[in-house]
Amino acid sequence: MNDFSNGSPGSVRRRPRLHRGADLLGAVCLVLVEAVVLAVVVYVVGISAWADSYEAQPTNDAGGRLVLYLAVGALVAGLLAVVLWRARAPFGAGAQLLVALLLLGFCLLGQAAESRAAAPPSGPDVTAEDGHAGGVACHGGGGDDCRHPGR
Repeated sequence: MNDFSNGSPGSVRRRPRLHRGADLLGAVCLVLVEAVVLAVVVYVVGISAWADSYEAQPTNDAGGRLVLYLAVGALVAGLLAVVLWRARAPFGAGAQLLVALLLLGFCLLGQAAESRAAAPPSGPDVTAEDGHAGGVACHGGGGDDCRHPGR
């Protein structure tokens, strides 16, 4: 006879719910461990981007790597939330779901910032009014910043 039966064949007892204090303590500890892992990942990506900035041709895409790491972390936190929910630990599952949503929000913000940084400036160019047909594009308001072809 196993622990889940009450003696009659075919009857299965449900697994007991985790004690609230243990569930809450486990959730807090798990979130603290995840915060430390996130801090280490951000530190490593930041240091590698800083070191890459001193090279002649930077090849490191630190922002893209960080967004990828955050997305993987959100996926792991979501899966852990499902496992904790199935283990009848509602505080732990709720905390992991919150962590997953926060990481996905950071991913979306990071992706938006990256796409904004990669997009060309959308402001209109200032043109010089010196009688040339079509004008000359100036960046900075004129003067020495304007390059006139043929002069």
